[in-house]
Amino acid sequence: LKGLGNHGVLRRNRAAFLGTGHTALQRFRMTSLGGFPGVTRGGQQRIVGELYRVGPKGLQDLDRLEGHPTFYAREREQIETPEGPVEAWIYFLRNANRLAPVVPDGDWRAFRAGGL
Repeated sequence: LKGLGNHGVLRRNRAAFLGTGHTALQRFRMTSLGGFPGVTRGGQQRIVGELYRVGPKGLQDLDRLEGHPTFYAREREQIETPEGPVEAWIYFLRNANRLAPVVPDGDWRAFRAGGL
């Protein structure tokens, strides 16, 4: 997300910010893993996020950052945007921590802004 710690990877790769959106379906669960979120399937949340267009090198750098495919697995999901639906990549946590605190409304930026 813009302004957060790992946004530099997107900047260095000249990723184009396309806007914000949320998952089309409410079938996910976002938890706080301390300084970063983890998203898994099987919940009842929509996930809120930002959309970027990245090239092959940018995607490779993001995969490395996210530990794909071991820590996170990159998968496609339908995303709703103000301009209409699009398909985008989301990084899903491979091993869910069911004891981790749930991020209300699946919105990491709002969660962080609340100081939680």
